[in-house]
Amino acid sequence: MTSSSDKRESQATGYLLQIWRGLSGACAKLFKALCALYLLRGKRAVRPMLLSPSGAGAARESLTIPKVAEDNLLDTSDLELSRSIIDAISCTLAVLDADGTILMVNRAWERFGAENGASASLIVGVGLSYFDMCHRSTASGITQVEGLQRVLRGEYPEFTCLYPCHSPTQKRWMKMVAVSLGHGSQALMLRHTNVSDAYLIEDVLQRMTQVVEQSPESVVIVDANGAIEYLNPGFSDLSGYPAIDMVGRNFLTWRTAHLVAAAPEAMLVALVGRQPWSGDLLCRHKSGELYWEQVSLWPIQDYRDGGSKAGYVIISRNITEQKRTEKEILEHKQALRELYATVLTVREEERRSIARDLHDDMGQALTVLRMDVHQLKNSLVGADAAWPARLSNMLKVVNQNIDVVGRVCENLRPGMLDILGLAAAIEHHVTNYARHSGLHCVLEMNREDFSTDEPTAITVFRIIQELLTNVSRHAQASEVNIVLHESAGILRLQFSDNGVGISGSPSGGRHRFGLLGIGERVSALSGSTKIDRPPSGGLRVAITLPLVVCEASA
Repeated sequence: MTSSSDKRESQATGYLLQIWRGLSGACAKLFKALCALYLLRGKRAVRPMLLSPSGAGAARESLTIPKVAEDNLLDTSDLELSRSIIDAISCTLAVLDADGTILMVNRAWERFGAENGASASLIVGVGLSYFDMCHRSTASGITQVEGLQRVLRGEYPEFTCLYPCHSPTQKRWMKMVAVSLGHGSQALMLRHTNVSDAYLIEDVLQRMTQVVEQSPESVVIVDANGAIEYLNPGFSDLSGYPAIDMVGRNFLTWRTAHLVAAAPEAMLVALVGRQPWSGDLLCRHKSGELYWEQVSLWPIQDYRDGGSKAGYVIISRNITEQKRTEKEILEHKQALRELYATVLTVREEERRSIARDLHDDMGQALTVLRMDVHQLKNSLVGADAAWPARLSNMLKVVNQNIDVVGRVCENLRPGMLDILGLAAAIEHHVTNYARHSGLHCVLEMNREDFSTDEPTAITVFRIIQELLTNVSRHAQASEVNIVLHESAGILRLQFSDNGVGISGSPSGGRHRFGLLGIGERVSALSGSTKIDRPPSGGLRVAITLPLVVCEASA
């Protein structure tokens, strides 16, 4: 009576011999090896799974091969080679009969099961039903078992599916391919391949593709010759040109033809030298409307060719609104500066007028009063002794008020600035400041007079006034250094002290409004201001102003 295992072996042998007769070349070699393996399983001394080379040799010494094998099998050396080829295949191989019973497996199948903790019977698998092991649904909506059965019925030439096969320590995806052994047989050959790396790469690529496709920015990929290979939907949204009209066209030729001005030289140099570049371009939409693009060019490395440049990726975004906002901000800022300059001019005129009125009216009145009191004092010689003392006190009060009026006039509008010029006015002011404050002040100027226009002269003088006032109020300094040099049409002012200095932004804090005002004064004259704290401490201010020669000295 024939056992079920003998029947399975006979079926496997028959299936494989049918295929072997109809095959040639490399495929014939593979199936000859499979036939040999199954024909050698006629002895119980041989494991009914997979023969190792040593096991096969031992069995072959005492095994009588059936007549069908003698007619069709290779010689001993070919048999060993064929079996070695089967074992050397890295993917797992198995043969199933019409009921899904596993007839044979290769060594990779056995190794995979052992490495993933399968029991001994599952590792071998021969004699078990493969259909009972797989019930997963595939991408086509059918289960693996249904797919395999359709191949057995001849409905599919082959069945392929991708399925997860995770271990406790690793996420893994396998690809199964099932093909009919054909030639009237009802048997399958299964091949399982670990495609985890490819699956993960594909997953990342799909995610990246979704990001690029859904990006509001334009993404263009060009090859080494500048021809467009890929455009995302953002390109059409930005330029108005459909992707179907653009693929294959030269990007640089198209881009330069749709610029309002010539392409920047730096962009062309970067493209020729295959270097990164970014910048803003004023472009023309397909509708004719002008818009601004912020463009970034990045060379693509071809790592298959030693890292050579294989093309470019161009990322662009519409910054028209940003440009419009920037323009409005600049215009408002310029308007505020002009307004500030006008306010300063008006204030200086008011100061000049008040100083003139004080000097001409009150100053003269006090001077006359002093003269009258002095004459009255001289005319009362011999009179009551109390009167000369009273008149002396009156003269003292009058003199004090004359001094006050003089200081007020000097602060409002230094007359020396109008009469003797900027250098003399600064020297006079710094000398008086040093005398009243007790600070050591060092003043250095490389001109006896600076031939600047009135707004520049007033600005420099007021800045020095403000800085000296800040020293008295906040710096706690003992020394001040002022350097004013004129060279090559530039007026440079450097001011420093050895006080406590500043912390944070020079424009922050209520006590720093004076420094903020200095910066605005300089900006109104197209100059620059740098305020910092030197390593030695204190405050350092560096101001640069373009020198505008006054008409009188031109």
